[in-house]
Amino acid sequence: MRVLVAPGRVGDVAASRVGEVIGMAFHEEGAQVAVVDLTTPLPAPTTLDELGRMLDEGLPAVDVAGLTDALTDVSGLRRVLAGRTFTAIVPDEEVRAPLTGLSGTAVARARATSEDLTVGLAADARAREWLRMHDLDDAPGAGACDGLGAVLLDAGLRLETALGWAVQRTRLRETAVRADLVVTACSDLDFQARGGPLVQTVVEVAGEALRPVIVVAGRNFVSRRELRLAGIEDAHAVHAGAVEEPVREPELVAVASRVARTWRFPSR
Repeated sequence: MRVLVAPGRVGDVAASRVGEVIGMAFHEEGAQVAVVDLTTPLPAPTTLDELGRMLDEGLPAVDVAGLTDALTDVSGLRRVLAGRTFTAIVPDEEVRAPLTGLSGTAVARARATSEDLTVGLAADARAREWLRMHDLDDAPGAGACDGLGAVLLDAGLRLETALGWAVQRTRLRETAVRADLVVTACSDLDFQARGGPLVQTVVEVAGEALRPVIVVAGRNFVSRRELRLAGIEDAHAVHAGAVEEPVREPELVAVASRVARTWRFPSR
């Protein structure tokens, strides 16, 4: 059996270690195992000089969330970006966000500090003027990082989330097609959050590949019927119900070993 393991953190156990634990459990049962870490942090410059040095190294992707101060020197930012090709990693909720309008990040930032609508409208007006001054267009993603997205898009760069980039970097979709089983993991599995973005993404990739996916969770609050509705074949919890105890690595090892030893393709 070929098993793809692409987990998130489980309690205090880091995703990379969770992957090692689950992968080793299946390996000891004779499976061919591929472990993919979707949580590896990306280089994250905070100044234009740092950004320039990283791009000189030929890095394919850079987390630009800490570069908002560069907006005070748009000309300098444009010089650093000129002729570069890389993927700019931005916050998940901002990758498609415009800068202006009621759904724009300028209004959202202002409204986060004041419920007064006039404060939001004033912020929107300033954002529109800033775009005009720098000859920039508003578009999906332009609002990322307080408008940094607009400069990046103007330079012809692509915006992506950290998880989206990790899926591409690790060739997760291609690997899933070759697997017989996909395994992911999270701290809590409930029907509303469905384990969070990482688990949801892995489940989606497994579904596209028509491969069963199971979840190892610190706690599971989802019935078997609800699991199937969420595209999950099965879930295995370290702790039962609402037990609020930290997940310890030996407990995770025991669950992973049990899952690898007993899991079989369900009969249809």
